[in-house]
Amino acid sequence: MLQLGTLKGFDSTNYRAEVQLAGSMAAYLDNIPVARNIASDQMAVGRHVILAIPGGNPKDACVIAVWDGAAGGGGGGGGVTDHGALTGLADDDHDQYLNNARHDLTARHPLANLDPLVCSEAEADGKVSTHAALTTGVHGVGTDTINDLYDILFTRGVILPVYAGWTEAKTGSASITQSVGFVLIATGATSGSLARCYTEFIGYLGYNMEPKFEYSFKVTAITNVQIQIILGGTNDPTLANQYYVGIDILNNALRALSCDGTTRSVLDLGVALGAWSTLVIRQRLANGKLYTWVNGVAKADKTTNIPAAGNFLIFTTRITNTAAADKQIYKYAPKIVWKG
Repeated sequence: MLQLGTLKGFDSTNYRAEVQLAGSMAAYLDNIPVARNIASDQMAVGRHVILAIPGGNPKDACVIAVWDGAAGGGGGGGGVTDHGALTGLADDDHDQYLNNARHDLTARHPLANLDPLVCSEAEADGKVSTHAALTTGVHGVGTDTINDLYDILFTRGVILPVYAGWTEAKTGSASITQSVGFVLIATGATSGSLARCYTEFIGYLGYNMEPKFEYSFKVTAITNVQIQIILGGTNDPTLANQYYVGIDILNNALRALSCDGTTRSVLDLGVALGAWSTLVIRQRLANGKLYTWVNGVAKADKTTNIPAAGNFLIFTTRITNTAAADKQIYKYAPKIVWKG
């Protein structure tokens, strides 16, 4: 094979040369034989040479020709070898790459309402005064999310009421039975029967504290029955002159329930219950809203007749039937969390 190169050194006594191979800054062949038909005065450093490399083995290489690239043409080379010596270095020949000027173009990365080139910290603070105000976009957090994080970071405590302290109220054929891990509250088969149990003084939630509570239960066939589970200042979830929050089940409809001391109202959560439905309800009272999650899925927020933050002391479960059929609810231990 033949290979082009540049002469880097010549030993006229032993007719040996050092050659830099074309296309490489690091590949050199040293102590290479030079054909004797080449006059020694032609072997000037910097001239171009042709190497014969039999079988591609560099050990067998030999310089067989030499020429001046500028005069003889062909073969290239012989130009400027230092990049800094090239002309036109200041030319913008590669507009596909970013430079300082193109990087500052707002068309490449618009900065919305901020200054088109630079946004200082003070300027950014003028646009968004608090992190909670970022309600949209990539940084959209919103006040509700901030409050949820606050709940996690600044939880004051957890109360797990014991059923040993409950109070019962029963009419007709109703019954209340405590078992391991749950309480069975039943109406019995007599129509119009009512069972209600409540645990008082489960904790003191001071002024402006926001309760968050979770309870699990399982109910029988949801027809001809009404169930209320509430946390509030009363053990009767039918009263309108008290304050409380919770849920109301009427037949197969699951509804958020609240009373502000004047008006009692419900909000349908769009959940249709079936026979022996098992539910985990989580609710939170904050920001003038009653938030509700059903089995981990957020439902509509209730915004009407929300009681002001205050003392929520009584946890109540009430069930009544409207036909001659036994209706039951298995209620598991609730969890109440609050923050201040």
